[in-house]
Amino acid sequence: MTALVVASTAAPTIGTAQTPHSQPITECTTITDPGVYTLGTDITNATASPCLDIESSDVVVDGNGHTLTGDGDGVAVNANQTENRTADGHANVTVRDLTVDSWGTGLNFVFAPNATATDLTVTETAIGVQVGSLDTRPGYETASDGAMVRNSTFEHVESAVRTAGSNRIEVVDNAITTYETVGIRLDTVNDAIVSGNDVVATAESGDAIQVRTSDPAVNDGSSDNVVASNRIVNGAITVEHASDDVTNTHLVDNEVVNGSIAVGLARGVPTQTRVANNTLTHSDITVSFASAVTIEDNVLTNPGTGPRGSIALRNAGSNTVRNNTISGAETGVVMSQLATDNTITANTITDTDVGVSLRANSYNNTIEGNTLADNAIGVEISFVDSTDDRANDIRGNDIMNNTDGIFVRALDRNLVVEGNDIQHNEHGITLRASAVCSPTAEGAAFVAVHDNRIANNTAYGVLNQNADVVNATSNYWGASDGPSSAADVDAPFADPETGTLANGSGAAVSEDPNSAGQSNVHFDAWLQQAPEDVGAGNQSAA
Repeated sequence: MTALVVASTAAPTIGTAQTPHSQPITECTTITDPGVYTLGTDITNATASPCLDIESSDVVVDGNGHTLTGDGDGVAVNANQTENRTADGHANVTVRDLTVDSWGTGLNFVFAPNATATDLTVTETAIGVQVGSLDTRPGYETASDGAMVRNSTFEHVESAVRTAGSNRIEVVDNAITTYETVGIRLDTVNDAIVSGNDVVATAESGDAIQVRTSDPAVNDGSSDNVVASNRIVNGAITVEHASDDVTNTHLVDNEVVNGSIAVGLARGVPTQTRVANNTLTHSDITVSFASAVTIEDNVLTNPGTGPRGSIALRNAGSNTVRNNTISGAETGVVMSQLATDNTITANTITDTDVGVSLRANSYNNTIEGNTLADNAIGVEISFVDSTDDRANDIRGNDIMNNTDGIFVRALDRNLVVEGNDIQHNEHGITLRASAVCSPTAEGAAFVAVHDNRIANNTAYGVLNQNADVVNATSNYWGASDGPSSAADVDAPFADPETGTLANGSGAAVSEDPNSAGQSNVHFDAWLQQAPEDVGAGNQSAA
């Protein structure tokens, strides 16, 4: 008798059809009281919507492995308290071990705090699980804070899991295949965790995982969300803008194959997005119209068929790309379309067509402390023509075993090349003769090359194909007696400023195409030892 009294006053527990606390369900119904409700059979429904309508808190629906089959429309299981301005939400609703087939929405959790969907199979359904809503009216609440979707399978759906206007959501350890619009969406959601999901897209699929804020933003936008340890195939993880209130997003430890990670927000907004420790194969990371994004410790491998820019900053400012390993892409890191104030540092980039590319009117960027080896071009500067005269800096990099260590295609703004180790390339630095970006541009005259080690490059240390002179004083050319001249009947070439001959045994400098016997590289004075050995008496006299 005592045991029976204790059991009758305890909170509801998950049971089976055989336990005394489990009430059987054999047809579509409305649940109005707390308790455990267990399906005793498959239910095939062509008309009722919702099939199971939950109008109480503290309800467990145990599918017991059975299936709810609809006609492609309506809601299979509904926990939605929005009809009464003063009513509390239907809290602590759990739906488990259920197959949902052919519905408009599988599970609808709107104003259902702490709802749980677990061990589901959802097929041929438009929306697998809807958590919360942005469809608000004055005085009505639609948030389902603390909801969880886990250990479930979604296939042949338009969207697997959509969350909106709610906080502390967890979407974990689900398998999603053959979806159309989005795998998992966080829309105006804070403090959410999306982890351990396996999302496989098709050619027609939209984003695999999406963090966004609808416009206009409600509930202060989306912030402090974590997308971690997911596996994405043929799809994208995106942080996107419908408004500018998406901040402090962490995209970490994910595996992406044939897809991308993309951050795109309103320009100038400090998004504080962190993209870290991800492994990407045949995939890229793109930042567009965003700032304060940190991309670090990722491994990007794209043998042969990788994307054009493994990491691309487009019209993006004040971002940091550091400690990434990139190999086999067309371009390792590219900054373009007015990318400004970005720092590219401590990356290792190998076996690419171009290690780092700076192009399309981008300015005040720093490329520093990277290892750029075994590429066709280590660093490429192309068509930088900006109204801002702040310089781009290439500093302290190891640039080795490339065809061209640094390759300047066209330039109309200042470029500083300082403190780099430029060795074992065919050409250490090449300034190509080309049409420049404006009639007043002087090309090579915008380039300052100082305090570098330019040594052991097989053809040229500096090859300047322009008529104007490049300032390359105070460099170490691989020998204490300074640079040599390229093999030519007019060699050795004279410094265009001091007349000193380039007759040393170091790396070669080029000849002015319009002045025989004169170099178009201002090399005198030079360093007699490598820059790290700079001290009294190291620099040669003019």
